[in-house]
Amino acid sequence: RRRTFRDGAFSSAEDFRSQIYAGVNSVPSQFQVHLQYIVPTFHPVDYHHFLLGKRLVKDRWLSLEYVVGSLQALIRCGGSLPEAHTMTMEAIFEAIRKFGGPCYEEAHSQAIRRYNRTHRACANWRPEHYEAVVHVRHPALRPELLGAAADSAGETTSALEVRHLPGSGVTPGLIAADLEKRDKVAIQSYGRPYTSDGKPQALSYYSFAKSPGEVVSADAWAVVGTAS
Repeated sequence: RRRTFRDGAFSSAEDFRSQIYAGVNSVPSQFQVHLQYIVPTFHPVDYHHFLLGKRLVKDRWLSLEYVVGSLQALIRCGGSLPEAHTMTMEAIFEAIRKFGGPCYEEAHSQAIRRYNRTHRACANWRPEHYEAVVHVRHPALRPELLGAAADSAGETTSALEVRHLPGSGVTPGLIAADLEKRDKVAIQSYGRPYTSDGKPQALSYYSFAKSPGEVVSADAWAVVGTAS
């Protein structure tokens, strides 16, 4: 936790909870609408994609605030969207607005700005945490300057360059995609301990849906866990 967060980044557990990136994707995956609950901070590669609009994508990412505000508006006016599955996202956003719901453009912009403020306020990533850095060539760099960082003396035209940090011990020749795969395996907690061939194993799962009212809230679960 100390490696991930700066000291004093959050004043309390409640403050931390309010900074979570929560929402759903507009095109459900895995055959259901599921709430994504993303705990800050972003990892550097994901933050780079976030800045470029490739994470929490506009017109696809629906922040929890927008979803709740939309449902509340529909309840207030007794409205519904029975043909939503045949509508474009733009049409759905407009319909919700006409029912008195939030403006998607404004809600999405506010959410993205909040996520960015949270990340910049608490991210504690430092060079010593890593073994390599990936340079990404800016598309506006003049063509006479070679390399992703415009400092190459060779004939490389690669838009991505992996440069190993001193004493890293990283295998030479790795590309950015290789590093992303390594990081993903290193940080994922699912299926541990891994099998002898490095594969995750499903040690526990629950395949029976709970009925309404049976699911214990996070607060109640925490109280029970502390008492035991």
